[in-house]
Amino acid sequence: MSDFLFGVHLHQPTENLKEAVDKAVEMCYAPFFETMKKYPEFKFSMHCSGWLFNELKTKYPDVFENIKKCNIEFFTGGFYEPILAVIPREDRINQINKLNEFLKENLGVIPKGLWLTERVWDDGIIPEISECGVEYLVVDDYHIKVQGIEADSVFETEESGKRIKIFPISKNLRYKIPFSNVDEAIEIIKNEKMPVMFDDCEKFGLWPTTYEWVYEKKWLEEFVEKALKELNTMHFRDYKNPSKPVYLPNVSYPEMMEWCLDFGVEGRGVFKNFFRKYKESNHIHKRMLNIRNKNESYYKLQTNDVYWHGIFGGLYLPNLRDNAYRFLIECDNEKGVFVSDFDMDGYEEVSVKTEKIIAVFNKNGELIEFDDREKRFNFSNTIRRYKERYHFENKKEKNKKVATIHEISTDLGKYKEELFFDRYYRYSFIDHLIEKIDNESFKKDNFEDFIKRSFKREGLSFRNSQIKKSFEIEKSGINFEIENKTDFVYAMEMNFHFAWMDKIKINENYILDPFTERKIIFDFEYDKMFYFILNTINRDEKGFCKIAQGVSILFTFKNKNIKGKLCLK
Repeated sequence: MSDFLFGVHLHQPTENLKEAVDKAVEMCYAPFFETMKKYPEFKFSMHCSGWLFNELKTKYPDVFENIKKCNIEFFTGGFYEPILAVIPREDRINQINKLNEFLKENLGVIPKGLWLTERVWDDGIIPEISECGVEYLVVDDYHIKVQGIEADSVFETEESGKRIKIFPISKNLRYKIPFSNVDEAIEIIKNEKMPVMFDDCEKFGLWPTTYEWVYEKKWLEEFVEKALKELNTMHFRDYKNPSKPVYLPNVSYPEMMEWCLDFGVEGRGVFKNFFRKYKESNHIHKRMLNIRNKNESYYKLQTNDVYWHGIFGGLYLPNLRDNAYRFLIECDNEKGVFVSDFDMDGYEEVSVKTEKIIAVFNKNGELIEFDDREKRFNFSNTIRRYKERYHFENKKEKNKKVATIHEISTDLGKYKEELFFDRYYRYSFIDHLIEKIDNESFKKDNFEDFIKRSFKREGLSFRNSQIKKSFEIEKSGINFEIENKTDFVYAMEMNFHFAWMDKIKINENYILDPFTERKIIFDFEYDKMFYFILNTINRDEKGFCKIAQGVSILFTFKNKNIKGKLCLK
């Protein structure tokens, strides 16, 4: 009989929306383990991120109890599911040990296998995971094949004398289970030289169209029953075949290596390229790396989902960014003025941290972070409307009974007329010099702008040949002075993010936010005000969606000398 190593990975972003977790439990986790407990002779493996595991234990105890009734080898990983390659060495150890402790305390196991988050490989992680007692992990067969090597066995690699075994996951099986009929899936397993299938549990019910296929039409039951008759299911710890040596590049699965590339660029990238592709991701990541107060919120901040974007919403999901900034504010206990190029863009940023707010300015005197410490909320948490390659694919859904998320329709449909791209990042105190503008040209970002975005900084004063502006930070507000040295009309752009975009109230002098119960007050005189809701059109697991990311406001001024205040009340 052919061996078969089968595993599932469960993950939800740390402190994800309750309705999202409830749906995942109802559509996937509960029916999956309710089914699998019926077959204690079926051996499989499982990884669950620590935060979700604890949620299942405390809030969904029936699911947790069913997990304990299955014949499972448990895998470890970072408790809050970080990409291990992009966090500091000591944090890797702390994250893995925290999940190890949970597994030992609640399930009585000491794991030897590790689930590598998003299968992002870097040799540098080997010493740390080895120190945590890990002996083997799983990666995609792509990791092996990209070296020109056939993924036909278990492999072994090393770094600084620390060794680790590597099991390659078959891409063929990832795309066929559970998306082909049972007989076809079993035959494919039999023909695989290294039959390893370890992938998202969410594809068993939570992905579009899969619930009916996997549970109502009994695909999972039929598959398990047939596998027990025709395959030798086994745990990874029991696999004894000899290994081959291998050395891997910095790599993840092939889709990830495409998603991390800029629009129009072909080839294979590396995960860290997301930090140059999305400045908003880089800002959160580099703020995390500069935190000194490593409390529990610091480790939550390392949850991977907010740092990248592919098929799922990722960085484009406002609630994930809100969570990230909440964790960030909870662990950033510094006060004072700090000047450094923390985001590695070649220019110094100025961070002013008072008892009430955190205000961060970039080289152009633009407000790129505006945190309310008490409410633990960043009102500058917007995102630019990026040009993504999927905006131009217009791939129609194939006629399949059940499709993977990579095969669903990417037809823009009704969103085609709402697709706009930005020339600049959506911060506040953005300077514009214009001759004319209206709400439509502002929304589409197709107005003519004569500003030179090259400023010299002295403290919190910024100047070039056209504009001079300076700021003074109070406990809960920002005083500003702006001098327009040109004959153009000066326009000041503000961009604000809110958790409940459909419930905010925009007035000529303030925005009322019911979520934080704060008012953002515009304490200055202006000529005209234009605004629109900043929406992104981006991919999720169902296709395209429109997400309100913030409100963009433009104030025009007749005066050459402008004084005012932006404050929170």
